Formats: sequence, structure tokens, C-alpha cells
Amino acid sequence: MRNHLWVVVALHVAFGCKIVFAQDWIPERVVGMNYPPLAAHARRQGTVTLQCRIGEDGLVKSVKTISDSEQLSGNLLSQAAEDNATKWKFGRPKAIASVSGTSGIVVLKYTFVLEGDSRACPKALFVFEYPDSVTVTAEPPSVQP
Repeated sequence: MRNHLWVVVALHVAFGCKIVFAQDWIPERVVGMNYPPLAAHARRQGTVTLQCRIGEDGLVKSVKTISDSEQLSGNLLSQAAEDNATKWKFGRPKAIASVSGTSGIVVLKYTFVLEGDSRACPKALFVFEYPDSVTVTAEPPSVQP
């Protein structure tokens, strides 16, 4: 990835080209989330891929799950991901902001992971990696005898 960036920067410097990003929509507001409690208690983990329809104002107008690796989870993970994605806001890079037809589609991939030792103070982590990946990590709840 870094090598590609240097090539783009070198082309920009050498030829004065405008850099246009392939991603039509960029996140302007990313809203964090906690691991869904019911999914954690049920020990559900997996990856959910969402298709988000973005309106002209940059808000998420609708969300559809296009894949869920843990389909037997009773939609616990996909519903939590969909609820979170509806709170995000997107914008367009300045280089293409004036292009007509300003609504669009963004695909987001959420990965839910349970790891660690829950005997200590439980920890949770939300990480967004540009342009489209979210990882939500938590320690599994302790099992009551």
C-alpha cells in the first residue's frame, strides 16, 4: 500500500496531476460501538458486510446486510452493525464533490472478535480502518458455574 502511495505522490509532483480517490464517499463521522451484549454472552463472533445507501446530505439512508459469516447468530451481529452504520455520515472528496448524482453506495465490513481473559476488568475496543473496515473486540463474559 505504501509503495502505491509513493507512486501516486511521485506522479502528482512530476506531472502536476490531480489526485482523484477511487472511493467516492469518505467517512466524516464514524460512531463507535460496544460489542453487542447478547452476542458476547452467546459467544458469537464473525464478519458482517453491509451495503449502505448514502443520501445527498451524506447520511446513511438505508443499510442492507450482504453477508454475515455467523448467520446462525440470530442476526445479533448484523443487527448491531446495521444500527451502528446508520449513525455514520459521509462526504465526497473535494476533487469530485461537484459531480452530479451525489447519492451513492458504501460497503462497510464489520469484524466482531471475542478475545482475552474476562476474569480481569473487561475491555472493549472499536477500531475503524480507512476506508471501510471496523473491528469490534471484547473479552468474553465469564461463565457462571
